[in-house]
Amino acid sequence: MNGQMEQRTCRICNEVKVLGQFEIDRRYKDGHFTSRCKACKSATQSKAARALQHMREKAAKEGREVEVTLNEIETLFETFDSCAYCGKKQSESDEVFHIEHIIPRSAGGADTLSNLTVSCPEDNHKKGVKPIVAYFFENRERMSDARFVLLAHYVSITSGQPVEDVAYDMANQFADYEMQKINADLSK
Repeated sequence: MNGQMEQRTCRICNEVKVLGQFEIDRRYKDGHFTSRCKACKSATQSKAARALQHMREKAAKEGREVEVTLNEIETLFETFDSCAYCGKKQSESDEVFHIEHIIPRSAGGADTLSNLTVSCPEDNHKKGVKPIVAYFFENRERMSDARFVLLAHYVSITSGQPVEDVAYDMANQFADYEMQKINADLSK
C-alpha cells in the first residue's frame, strides 16, 4: 500500500493521520515512519527554539554559558510529555510547559541537559529556587515517590553519575537549604 493511504495515530496529538503526514525515520533503511506527525514535530521544535532562546538571553544577562543544544531541548520536550513533578500531560493542557532547572541557577545549577526537565507552570512557580528534595517533601500531594525516583534516574543517566551519587547530592543540597533557613531564623 502506498504511504498516502495507510494511517497511523500520532503519539503526541493522538490524531489518526495518513502516513504522508509523518516523517520517514532515517534510522531505518526500509521506509519506517516516525510515531509523531510533522505538525507535532514542528510545534515541538518551535517550542524548543523559543525555550533555548529564552535561556540564552537570561544567561547573557548573567554572564553564564548555555551548555545545552537545540537538539537536546527538542529531545527533552519529546521525551517528557508530562510535568516531571506532578505528571500533568502537555498534550492535555492549554498551558505552555517550561524548561525547569532541577538545581536552580541561583544555587549554581547549570543550563545542561542533566539539570533540565519539563515542568507545568504551576510546579515551576511553586518550586522556585528550592532544592528538589525540599519541593518533594513540601508537595507530596503533587509529586509521587515514583516521580522523584524517575527524576533521580534521569539525572543519573544524563549526567553519567551513579544514581546513589545523584541522591547523595540532592540530599546535601536539601541539608544546605535547611541550614540556611535555620541560620536566617536565628539571626532575626
